[in-house]
Amino acid sequence: MTGSAARSAAAPGDPGAAFQRAELLVELRRPGEAVAVLRSALAGHPGRADLWGQLAMALLAADRPGEAYQAAATRIRLAPEDEWGYRLASLAHSGLHRREQAVQLAIEAVRLAPQEWRAHARLANALCDDNRPDEAWPVAQHAVMLAPTEPETHMAVGAVAIELRRWPLADTAYRQVLSLDPSNGAARNNLALVALHRGGVTGAAAGFAAAVATDPQVDVARRNLEVTLRVFAGRVLYCQGLLAALLSVLLSNRFGQFLDIAVVAPTVALGVLVRLRWAALPDAVRGYARSLVRGSRRYQAQVALGAASFAALVSAVGLAAGGVLAPAQAVDSSALIGTVLALLAGSRAFRRH
Repeated sequence: MTGSAARSAAAPGDPGAAFQRAELLVELRRPGEAVAVLRSALAGHPGRADLWGQLAMALLAADRPGEAYQAAATRIRLAPEDEWGYRLASLAHSGLHRREQAVQLAIEAVRLAPQEWRAHARLANALCDDNRPDEAWPVAQHAVMLAPTEPETHMAVGAVAIELRRWPLADTAYRQVLSLDPSNGAARNNLALVALHRGGVTGAAAGFAAAVATDPQVDVARRNLEVTLRVFAGRVLYCQGLLAALLSVLLSNRFGQFLDIAVVAPTVALGVLVRLRWAALPDAVRGYARSLVRGSRRYQAQVALGAASFAALVSAVGLAAGGVLAPAQAVDSSALIGTVLALLAGSRAFRRH
């Protein structure tokens, strides 16, 4: 719906229309405008608990958890027996990293509305954030029992399953979300995250790219895509480093007769495998990787170091196979050092995200 349609939903001085307009603006991902609409309405109707609740929702969407908590607290004061205020306050505390308080408020929401699936889903997520996934698991399952067709309940199950490292269950949960809501970018992101944890780097990269394409607002998917590409590069460099170290051992012990089996074949296989895996990545992933390299000197240095080190490794293997051992040792040492430096550059960037 267009902005003009949203504006027409509200009549001046009508708090009900302000509520509806703000709700629509949040759905349109314009939470700042929703906050302004609600604050204007609350100036004339400060006792409307529904407006305070919607204001808390808009502030949460705008990533302003401190203000959201204040709005939710006012909602609780005006409607102390309604679970929504407690659930909103729990979300705000989670945004402020006050995990224990978030759990307690979510427990109160469940107490007030034991049949409300949203309260159970919130409690499951709060327990999960508080590193209590074993307690969160039955709560998330109960949320699904209450509302099996609501994507958010399966999202809660998936989140807990990830914390418990139950990858097949997490995979099933997020696939269920996508069957109910194919446009859910967060579910696509989390499904790709599960694939990454299960070792499927190529599939994970494709999944993160799909999440970005489905919902460009899911910034975490873009960050995870970047991390996945680093994992991809890190695995290549790790194998390259092992080969260079093995060649160094063989050369230092004059075991040249084993070169063809121990180093030559794996080096060739590594080059072919990397080429095939790169080609298997979706065009969007390869394009994103190129944009990372173009936009960052650190990535440029890492790629240059890795490529030069691989070329040095191939040269060292060739020299050693030809019996020129001393130069082979020198070239191999440079390959090993370059690979280690490239790995360290990647690992520092990985920890930062």
